[in-house]
Amino acid sequence: MKAVFVAMFLVGLVAAGIGAGTWAYFSDTETSSGNYIAAGTLDLKLGDGESTWYDDPNIPDYTVSDVYPGWGDWLDFYAKNFGSISGDLYMKVTYTERGGDNPEAEGSPDDAVLDDNLYVAVYVDGTLLNNQTLSWWASQGYYSLGSLTAGSMAHIKIEVYIPTTVGNEIQGDTVTIDVEFKLMQNGYSP
Repeated sequence: MKAVFVAMFLVGLVAAGIGAGTWAYFSDTETSSGNYIAAGTLDLKLGDGESTWYDDPNIPDYTVSDVYPGWGDWLDFYAKNFGSISGDLYMKVTYTERGGDNPEAEGSPDDAVLDDNLYVAVYVDGTLLNNQTLSWWASQGYYSLGSLTAGSMAHIKIEVYIPTTVGNEIQGDTVTIDVEFKLMQNGYSP
């Protein structure tokens, strides 16, 4: 009886094996082709807000001599995102200072102090962001000026002045200032 059972079992396995080769499965295929991905751009330029726009290294220099207590001036320009994605705008100030000849005694040592007495007020689209000394601005690293969507621009006004309370300690001092503007992808800082 066992032999019959084993024989039937073997016949069943052979039949299952033969049938396995003839089984059919359903299938359906869809293809998506020609997919395209393009990276966006950030392209910051500074200019007059109309037809004149500058890239590095063509940005004009600002040079002033013979400043004094009570002196003031301002720069008025635009920053525009010519790119295709939005970005956050930052400003970074660095400088070098030199103590110059002073006909009046400044004390000892004869330190250069123009950086601590030259005030810089930064406005973006008419809103005052901060009004601090040059040395304070330099200590901040990259300072956020807000966001620029693709194709938009911000009106930037930078006022510089020396208060009338400043005395002889700044006579002959000079500062050479670099101002860097950087546009970063939204949500990221330099």
